[in-house]
Amino acid sequence: MSSLDKIVGKIIGDAKEEAARILNEAKSIAASMEEEAKKKADEVVQAEVSKFRQAKEEEVKRAVMEARIKAKERWLKEREALINQAIDKVKERLARLVGSPDYAKSLEALIEEAAVAIGGGDLLVQLNERDAKLSLDLEGIAKRVKEKTGVDTKIQLSEVKVQCMGGAVVSTRDGSFIYDNTLESRVRRQESALRLTAAKILFA
Repeated sequence: MSSLDKIVGKIIGDAKEEAARILNEAKSIAASMEEEAKKKADEVVQAEVSKFRQAKEEEVKRAVMEARIKAKERWLKEREALINQAIDKVKERLARLVGSPDYAKSLEALIEEAAVAIGGGDLLVQLNERDAKLSLDLEGIAKRVKEKTGVDTKIQLSEVKVQCMGGAVVSTRDGSFIYDNTLESRVRRQESALRLTAAKILFA
């Protein structure tokens, strides 16, 4: 083989080696790019999945919160209705008390309580039309009020009638002090306590 053939052969061999090297490098770069593209695609998919999952979790949380709020509102309405029923029962019992034989004594106790709260003195008692016809021991009440307050006390039935289920409105003769001790007024004053008691009984 001539020197020229050797040189040509060497050049061709080197060219083949370079071509193979370039081809292998290209394959490596392509594989790397493919892996990178796959990795990025996976990241995008994972991000979308995470975003979807988070959106669904938030949706579930909102649904649960709304359900809890609605349940609490319903419970509060039912609770209020039950408490009102309990208070109505108290009023019904008071109505039965008014028609009982012992009512006159209870009315005297209400008058005495109001008179003591005022501090005794010259007092007027306002009753409803029915109660004004009852036989009440006003002198006995006045005596007990004096014993409790130390103040000479006179109690007289007023000609003015009050519109109420029962009980009495007691005042000084000059009207400077008034104590409303009607049954309705007593229920109103103790309604908060009645509601609390009813709530404890009903929802203990």
